[in-house]
Amino acid sequence: MRIAWIPSYVPTGDKLPSLPCFRLGKRLGQKGVKVVLIAPKAYDEVSYEVVDGIEIFRSSDFILPIKLFPYPIPIRLFSKISRVVDDLNIDIINWHGYHYLNAAWLPLVKKRLKLPTVITVIGFPGINWHYPMAIIDYISRIYTYSLGKVILSSADKVVIDSRANIIGAEKLRLPREKLEYIPWGIDAEIFKPMPQMRAEARSSLGLNESDFVIGYCGRLTPVKGIDTLLEAMKLLSEYNDKVRLLVIGGSGEGLGGDTYEKKARALLGDRVVITGWVRQDEIPLYWQAADAAVFPSFADAGPLAPMESAACGLPVVASRTGGLQDTVKDGVTGFLIKPGDAEELSQKIKVLLENPGLAKEMGTAGRNYIMENFGWDEITERYIELYASLMKR
Repeated sequence: MRIAWIPSYVPTGDKLPSLPCFRLGKRLGQKGVKVVLIAPKAYDEVSYEVVDGIEIFRSSDFILPIKLFPYPIPIRLFSKISRVVDDLNIDIINWHGYHYLNAAWLPLVKKRLKLPTVITVIGFPGINWHYPMAIIDYISRIYTYSLGKVILSSADKVVIDSRANIIGAEKLRLPREKLEYIPWGIDAEIFKPMPQMRAEARSSLGLNESDFVIGYCGRLTPVKGIDTLLEAMKLLSEYNDKVRLLVIGGSGEGLGGDTYEKKARALLGDRVVITGWVRQDEIPLYWQAADAAVFPSFADAGPLAPMESAACGLPVVASRTGGLQDTVKDGVTGFLIKPGDAEELSQKIKVLLENPGLAKEMGTAGRNYIMENFGWDEITERYIELYASLMKR
């Protein structure tokens, strides 16, 4: 079985392991399934490389002054996909997301190559994925109901990575039989509690043992609810001067990164630690320094960072939106809050601060829940079953 994944972007070097479909591809490879990645290429990246047995093909992209992802040159991406599929006898093509320009080719590729196609959806922009900017939501909604619907309807299967995405699919009137729920997985042997590392992790970050450390991992962008997080931190700091915010990653990542870093330092001073970009294999060590994890996003699909923090034994406070509702069991493994509500966020964190026994119970329950529902072995098998069913058609 040979699968071509087409994500919006394939980074190089140490950032590559953070790509969900690369992680899945490695595990599929261990099961005898060959996976290749095809994506647009930024100007400083190689056109071809092999990493951990996975071949990566990149086609030229548009060079713009400001961009979060490469934008494909349409004819070159189509040509690259066709050539790789023909040369390697690919059986199935799996797109990652419909809301990037490379997915616009799905209907044409399907017609030209006559292969089963899958599209893995991380959210429906404008429907159940909302950015805190009205103009972006408006444009996203138009795109989703026009070209987005054409792309999704053309695929043989639409994989949704959170149950919340069922709502978006229903609003687009996608047939239930076309949908498949398969979340992303995590490695609970890598992301796990390591109490023996707590003191060292805190010392390396300039944190004291008496501090109550709130951890956040991800980009510093508006959609991640960073304004809400900073406002909640200000409230908590007025309540207890031992509260600290640990941002794993963050610095300069994504739209607004530099601005939010400056704002956080101006507002919180030495009560915030921002690590800057961190390698994937180092993230578990940073989580050992935290007492709780927070994810106040306005929108999130199948979020990996909340699952990873929970697997490290931390209680998680997150917004009641998207895939975060699959990840956090309210009142059991942490708390769910209304998106944008800094007061509620601060109050829930305060509960954990004042009740260390409850925080520990929630952290243990969270790890067990993640291990039972988001292990890579089961996720990998579900993808293999999906692919096998499509090849039988």
